[in-house]
Amino acid sequence: MTPPLPKVHPAAELFPLLEGDEFLALVSDVKKNGLLIPVWLYDDPELGEVLLDGRNRWRACIEAGAPVVAKRYEGDDPIGFSISHNAKRRHLTTGQRAAVGAAARPLYAA
Repeated sequence: MTPPLPKVHPAAELFPLLEGDEFLALVSDVKKNGLLIPVWLYDDPELGEVLLDGRNRWRACIEAGAPVVAKRYEGDDPIGFSISHNAKRRHLTTGQRAAVGAAARPLYAA
């Protein structure tokens, strides 16, 4: 059984969740092939263990009844890591990328 979605790092929440056909296609792929791209966990000094990247993949695993494959991020820029992974993978407009950049500023300030 796939565990429930863990706490999510604020940087991962800067990106919208997949919905509708796009999410259903991910679930279908996970059912057929398993989780091919691991999710990333991070031991945040203030928040504890959080999901840094892979909310949609984790949700798809829950829906598909598939095991979650995870890696642990141990670098010193979890915000940059999360943004980099999501900005590359997601099809965002220039405006959406700009909004993510603006929303990330307070995370770095904290």
